[in-house]
Amino acid sequence: MIKEIEDLLNDSIMNTIARCYNSTRDQLKLLGGFESHVFEFTKENKDYILKITHTIRRIKKLLTWRT
Repeated sequence: MIKEIEDLLNDSIMNTIARCYNSTRDQLKLLGGFESHVFEFTKENKDYILKITHTIRRIKKLLTWRT
């Protein structure tokens, strides 16, 4: 993980991310990543993969949202 990006994902942001997905920080299992943080979590008996990428590497129009 690039240190500049890793340092930006603090406790407050992690808790906000978890709340956005009706989850808790403890339920987000870090799978790894190089320029992104990739997590796995389970919600309503379904498994999900969540990729968090920082704007220093991506612009908004390159991102797509899937639910």
